[in-house]
Amino acid sequence: MTIGEKIQHYRKKLNISQEELGNQLSVSRQSVSLWEKDVTMPTVDNIKRLAEIFSVTVDQLMSTEEVEKEETESKEILYTLTEKNIRKVQFAFTAQYVVLLVCMAVFALFLVAALFSEETQQTESVYFVLGMLVVLYFVFISYILNVKRSFAHLMQYCNRKVYKLEFFDDHLHVKSYIDRQPDVFKLIKYNDIRQVLCIDNLYWVQLPDFNFIVNKEQLPFGCQFFSLLNRPSIKVINKKTSSGLQLAGVILFVATLLSLFIGMFSMSFVLVANNVSGVDFVNYTWAMYLALPIPIASIVVGCVLKKQGRPYKKNVIAGIIFTVLLCLYGSFWFLA
Repeated sequence: MTIGEKIQHYRKKLNISQEELGNQLSVSRQSVSLWEKDVTMPTVDNIKRLAEIFSVTVDQLMSTEEVEKEETESKEILYTLTEKNIRKVQFAFTAQYVVLLVCMAVFALFLVAALFSEETQQTESVYFVLGMLVVLYFVFISYILNVKRSFAHLMQYCNRKVYKLEFFDDHLHVKSYIDRQPDVFKLIKYNDIRQVLCIDNLYWVQLPDFNFIVNKEQLPFGCQFFSLLNRPSIKVINKKTSSGLQLAGVILFVATLLSLFIGMFSMSFVLVANNVSGVDFVNYTWAMYLALPIPIASIVVGCVLKKQGRPYKKNVIAGIIFTVLLCLYGSFWFLA
């Protein structure tokens, strides 16, 4: 049996087309066809890669012995993803970065306030830190937009795309088809899977260079994928999706903790605008009230979260405490 016949045999055994195999090896479909016809030979690197894909040794692939007729059938599952599924994973992925961006923006406000302060001695250092924050801010924005574009590509074809998983002893095949035409073929070794993020009824499998989503609702009972989750080398993280209101609650909670500083920044801006110095600043402590909408909004969102049966106490407690503090500090101008 020639090497070309063996390539064709193992390819058909995996139920993949010449184009899918070529994509996996970064060669054209014509190259695979020429190999199978024994017109040309694959390179040494491609032979090693073929042996890896076919789960055989290089010697088995290169020998002239007949391959065994008995084939070990792989277990395969088919499933689809809806736009709602994809948006759920996207939201879980980007929410943490949105909170971080808000914190960076608030910190940038403090630096701007420091620039207006007459007590600031090292203005160059403040400018440097502020510049670094701006750069990091735009890097994060660019990263989030790239992620959004990636998920937008998935959503574009979600109604026409079918996913197939084929399980073997030490690896699995991830395939996707758009309108029954091959789209993606990826061989994944179980040891290469870093972690699996469980988001409600979805599994987001993460690898160094490839991620894919599995719809739990469409997995058959006793599916081999569940045994994959029990491997000690794979980290499984359970994560419940947060609604937009919960994300707003987290952002408002962080902003509430910083509301005193935001109030001080507002007062500093008013003092600079009115060219006030010395003890006269007491007459302008009313500017602290400008930060009051933040803790008040946190209280309101906390009450709404309570009605929905979601965690709410931190928003309400922090909102009440910082509302009282801002009112106290802002009332000093009455005593002046």
